[in-house]
Amino acid sequence: MIRPLYTTQPHTRVLISIVCILALVGCATPNNHYQVKKSILESNGDIDEQNQKIKTDNYIANNKNKLEILKDSSDISTKKKVLSDDEANFSTKKMVSAAVETMGLVDFIHHSLGGVLGANYVVSDAVKNVNRKVTLNIQSNISQRQYYRHVKEILKNNNAYISYKNSVYYVYPLTAGSNNQVAIGIGGELKNIPATTGNILQIIPLQFGIRISIERTLNQLTKATITPDFDQGTIFVQGNRSQVRQVIELVQLLDRPANRAKQIAFLNLSFISPEYFVKQVVLLLENEGIPAGSGKPNQKNVVLVPLSQSGGIAIFASSEKFLKRVQSWAIRLDQPPKGTENQFFIYHPKYARARDLGDSLIPLFGGSKAAAKGNNSRDTKSAVANKRRISKSVSTGSLKMVVDERANMVIFETSGTKYQSLLPLIKRLDVMPRQVLLEMSIVEVTLTDEFKQGVEFNLKDGNFGFSTDGSFSLADIAGASLSWAGAVNKINVRAMQNNSLVNVLSNPTLLVRDGTTATIVVGDEIPVIISSDTNDQTDIFRTTTERRQTGLTLTVTPTINTEGVVTMEIEQKISNALNAGASKDAQIILNREIKTEVVANSGQTIILGGLISESTTTGDSKIPFLGDIPILGNLFKSKSKSKKKTELVILVTPKIIFDEKQWQEIKKNFVLGLENVSF
Repeated sequence: MIRPLYTTQPHTRVLISIVCILALVGCATPNNHYQVKKSILESNGDIDEQNQKIKTDNYIANNKNKLEILKDSSDISTKKKVLSDDEANFSTKKMVSAAVETMGLVDFIHHSLGGVLGANYVVSDAVKNVNRKVTLNIQSNISQRQYYRHVKEILKNNNAYISYKNSVYYVYPLTAGSNNQVAIGIGGELKNIPATTGNILQIIPLQFGIRISIERTLNQLTKATITPDFDQGTIFVQGNRSQVRQVIELVQLLDRPANRAKQIAFLNLSFISPEYFVKQVVLLLENEGIPAGSGKPNQKNVVLVPLSQSGGIAIFASSEKFLKRVQSWAIRLDQPPKGTENQFFIYHPKYARARDLGDSLIPLFGGSKAAAKGNNSRDTKSAVANKRRISKSVSTGSLKMVVDERANMVIFETSGTKYQSLLPLIKRLDVMPRQVLLEMSIVEVTLTDEFKQGVEFNLKDGNFGFSTDGSFSLADIAGASLSWAGAVNKINVRAMQNNSLVNVLSNPTLLVRDGTTATIVVGDEIPVIISSDTNDQTDIFRTTTERRQTGLTLTVTPTINTEGVVTMEIEQKISNALNAGASKDAQIILNREIKTEVVANSGQTIILGGLISESTTTGDSKIPFLGDIPILGNLFKSKSKSKKKTELVILVTPKIIFDEKQWQEIKKNFVLGLENVSF
């Protein structure tokens, strides 16, 4: 008896089947996950209006004559507390504690600098001879820097001081100076004061110069001797250490810019000269009771400085409300001059392109768009570039307008009255363009009609067998069948017809500006022979070919109206290369095209279909020799004929983008539709 090499139980076979299925699922689903890096150009969502704002000198009520606040000049004189070098070496986070009672001064120095703080230090022999006791009890933890300040204060009270140099702390005794021994210090910081109990001559340079008021205040509030040097902007202070310290603290408080310079701003002008504006505004502010002047300060609360080269003025004021007052006068005074004399005006678009504004204004003034001369069939890069550089212009009796596309501005030569009447219209045209997000699905629906006919049979009698079952691939065809039994164990005659299938070719998503055209091309470029000839002398055969685009070309031009309805001009082209038959040189291209205009709401889907292509294929299969027998050979062969129809269906969904806030929601939905990719 022949036994199988391996047998399995039913539950074992079920378990093996499950394992195989899980293994196949694991093969079909990749485990790797790709993280898309964030673009370096992407904003964090908090738009910096100052950096993103497009500066313009147009006469637009909500954007004209804006103040550019430079900086409060009081910030210039605000001195941050600068740590001395010796304190900066100790941490504010590392905590320490200490408690000493009646410890000798030298022992206290060793304990504090060496034990608690771990610093490099040198103690003078003169300090070692000081016989004084120190008591310090700190119950709660304090930072190293705070503890070091306590140590300095204790040493100061015991006629000793610490100096820091080259990463080493030196402890010296304080020596009493005489009248002919003066320590000199330079600087306006407390750390610049010499560590001595004798007389000190401190040289303090002032940032904003010496004023009589500062000298008078220092002489009245301190006992030190104050000597000013007005030419050098420096004061000389002589006294003991505490007196010099008091003077430096007062200087840091008083050495500030004048009250009139606490607010600084720049105001840009468009239509009038800075000199004329300053003259008029100074006169107006003086009549309002606000002390104002031009050029030099002269103890005025508002000082205006004309800047002819930049076309603006610099404003120095003691209060921000004075800046706003100057701005309010600028809005009223900086107007286009009224009159009949022609002048030049430059308009810088804020949102639109100068070319688009020109396209709208030129027909209004009686002009027409300039047509580019030359060979239009040649679409080279240089031809496109030259076409873009062509300046559009229009000229009438009282107005000339030129569009400068390179600088994105529109230049007018007209009277002030006419230009002022045009500005409201230009402002309405110069708005933020809306955009349309187009989501498209290009679906191919294939309908296949296939008919097969033939005979398959099995013959078996004893040890002899003959079969054609499966030779003609009929066994796997679902359809009608007939069977006979007898000497011929099985005869199948089948007829079948089927249809299939749906395939998504592409699902693109693109953003297009209102009124512009978006194009999607899916296909190949194939070479096509356009001419051929033979040289009679050299007998050389030459052919000329060019590339033709085949496949799908979809063009969409959306237009948004005020109600949020999108009108789309859609043009769809399909071209396929067909078999040329007997001719090898000829290439047949089947073109199908549809062009329409539809209206859809934002988020509504439009379906386009009906572009169908059809192809027919015939074939046969047979058993060698037997299939060639007349009449009887039909029993040993099979014939097939298939007809394939392909229809392209396109679904277009427009979504209007009104503002930047919608981008986050669109990006979120887009990411949710991706697998194995995250942003």
